[in-house]
Amino acid sequence: MIIRVFCVFLLAVFSAKVLAVTLLEVGTSDPKEGVESYKFKAPYKEITSAYLELGDDLSLLNVAITAKAKEKFRVQLQLETSMTVMNEGPHLDLTGWKHCTTDWIMAKKLSEFKFALPNFEEIDISCFPKVSSEEIKEEVLKRGGEHWVKVIEEAPSEYSATDVGISSARIKVEKLVDGKWLLVTVLDFYVPLGC
Repeated sequence: MIIRVFCVFLLAVFSAKVLAVTLLEVGTSDPKEGVESYKFKAPYKEITSAYLELGDDLSLLNVAITAKAKEKFRVQLQLETSMTVMNEGPHLDLTGWKHCTTDWIMAKKLSEFKFALPNFEEIDISCFPKVSSEEIKEEVLKRGGEHWVKVIEEAPSEYSATDVGISSARIKVEKLVDGKWLLVTVLDFYVPLGC
C-alpha cells in the first residue's frame, strides 16, 4: 500500500513538471499573412487531434510554447502519406490502409519557446509501399463500393485516378525533465487529400 501511494505521488510530481505548458500555438508570427493559427490549451492528452481545412498547410509555420517557467523544450515533425482516389472533385481517401511514415524531423529552434517547422516540400515522402492495382481495387471496393472501382478502371490511360499525398502531420512537443525528454503531447493534424 505504501509503495502504491508513493508511486502515485511520484507520478503526480512528474506530471506536474510536464504539465507546466499552458498553451501550444501553431501558426505564423506575422498575422498579416492570413494564416489561421491553431491554439491548444492545457491539459493535454498524449495525442491531441486536429483537422486542417482543404488547402491549409503547416509547412514553414512556427510552434510557440507558453510555459509557466523557463524550461527546455524540443519540437519534432513526422509526416504520413496515404492514397486517395480522385473523381474530378470528389475523392475517396484510403487513410488507415497502406501508408508511408517519415522519421521524426527536428524543428529549428528560433528561441526558448518558438520553433520553425520545416518546408514539407523538402521532406522525402517517397516511401509509400508498392501496391498492385488489384490490392487498390479490393480496398476501394471495401470503402467506397463499385462506383469508386469504376472510377479507377475507366480513367484514361494518361491519367491516374489515384494519388499519394500527406494525410497526417504530427508535431511532437517534449520537455526536458531531470535529464530526460518527456512527452507533453503529439499534435496530430489530419490533412485532407484531394483537390
